[in-house]
Amino acid sequence: MADSNPTQSLVTIAMIVLVTGVSLYVIYHLYKIIMKTDLRTVTLLKSATTVNSSTISKNINTDVTMPALYNGAEFSYSVWMYIESLQRTTSPKLVLLSSSDDSFTNASSIFYLDPEYNQLHVLIKTNGEAVNTNLRTDTLLDLHKYRGCDFLRLTVDYIPMQRWVNVNLVVENEYIQLFVDGELRKVVDISDKELIEKANNGLSTDRTQGIQFCDNGNACCKMDNICCGKRLVSTTNIGKNLYIGRIQGSEVFTGYLSKIQFFNYAITVDHSKIVYKSGPLHKSMLSSIGIPMYGVRNPFFKLDTIAVSNDSTVST
Repeated sequence: MADSNPTQSLVTIAMIVLVTGVSLYVIYHLYKIIMKTDLRTVTLLKSATTVNSSTISKNINTDVTMPALYNGAEFSYSVWMYIESLQRTTSPKLVLLSSSDDSFTNASSIFYLDPEYNQLHVLIKTNGEAVNTNLRTDTLLDLHKYRGCDFLRLTVDYIPMQRWVNVNLVVENEYIQLFVDGELRKVVDISDKELIEKANNGLSTDRTQGIQFCDNGNACCKMDNICCGKRLVSTTNIGKNLYIGRIQGSEVFTGYLSKIQFFNYAITVDHSKIVYKSGPLHKSMLSSIGIPMYGVRNPFFKLDTIAVSNDSTVST
């Protein structure tokens, strides 16, 4: 058998490599076009940050471009929190405030701990009528006790202490879900009056008369805490700024916050589990292989090695 021409063999190999390279390049760009999406995730707090009584208001959106909502009133928040101890206070303890400024007046979402119990409350702004201004001041205590149909509250009855806990708020238009450690804890259809009544059970509706009035003078929330008429989640100030610390006289809890994320879409149940399994740090030894180690205390995660002081700049 005659020997093949070495030059011809090199040309053949070069052609194969060239065709393969061009094919991979085309496939890659076709993949990018097909998979192109406006879905965005922003990590606002990457490192664990100490939160205590000396912490003042801190905007964790600094130098971060927040994405626009992808589809109507769809968005999600993910927060990792570590409660060091339960301290009873006169006012609720702020965890996270989403607002156009560091006040509750223009809030869209508020995460806070109960002043007496280790319960987590989440307030979500709606387009419902606000309570008459002479019945409420814009402090977290008054928002906790007295409010109109302009806010909906979801409550997690028990938040464990001295371990990391992941809380995900998912809003999909009128459908609202609250996940704790990847598990669904609360579901509310904001247009379902029966569910709204259960979600708001036990709230005072008026400081004096037991009936709350809207700004237009009509009864808004009655004694059974059912809001009149269909409501929608307000998208006015969603994702503009997020604050932690002491705001407008609110208390702060003793513990840590870490890996706070904003999604401009509604994450799924499976996605919530993935967020939980990833852990409170950007990378970890066990979370890299999918082990959800943060549901228990463990020697692989030391608070004193990653917590940054209140005076440090939060990385974004």
